[in-house]
Amino acid sequence: VHTYDGIKEDVYVADFEPEPDFTDRFPFETFVVIRPEALTAAYVDVEASIVPDLLEGFVDRDIPVVYLPRGRGDEEFADPYDRSEVFVPENPLNGLDLAWNARCMLTGSGTMAREAASLGTPAVSFFPNELLSVDRHLVEEGRIFHSRH
Repeated sequence: VHTYDGIKEDVYVADFEPEPDFTDRFPFETFVVIRPEALTAAYVDVEASIVPDLLEGFVDRDIPVVYLPRGRGDEEFADPYDRSEVFVPENPLNGLDLAWNARCMLTGSGTMAREAASLGTPAVSFFPNELLSVDRHLVEEGRIFHSRH
């Protein structure tokens, strides 16, 4: 058994090489990434999701969003917006390339926040339940932020 001072995301992100033309697939140069909570999970109250407020806030500030629905129905949060404001990819994208190129990663899950933090991209978790110990540790270190507001 080998131990190390870090998190698993630090290990597999260490040799990451970004795809040079990754952002060519988007209708904008810079963006933030938003991924909702697991809206079908028993511990999530869909009515309490902060995603609609996040999308509205970024669009109102002319900050483009790459929105990553997790499941069926999640894409409806993006419906009120033009594709040039809130872009929903038609196909899966490499999460590390997204985190590398994003101005900020905002997510209702832990993995994407930890990956962004490992790449040095500002990361906000709005996970709606008690944080895992690894996420609490990263919050304490200031590597990710956690907020439901």
